[in-house]
Amino acid sequence: MSIREQEVSREMAFMLHNTPVGRIGNPEDIAAMVEFLMGPGAGFITGTDILVDGGVTAFLKTVKRE
Repeated sequence: MSIREQEVSREMAFMLHNTPVGRIGNPEDIAAMVEFLMGPGAGFITGTDILVDGGVTAFLKTVKRE
């Protein structure tokens, strides 16, 4: 979906080009987070949003808007 969106949206193309991880996410990225959250290592995590976005949100906070 992101690949198609970057073809028609300048903003999406900019985000994808500047993703700190350097690639588009895939279903396995989400599955890995779900697996972690279901395991014992996440037993103390409650009430938070976990961004699985390759660093895009953090990057966009550094970009000056025109």
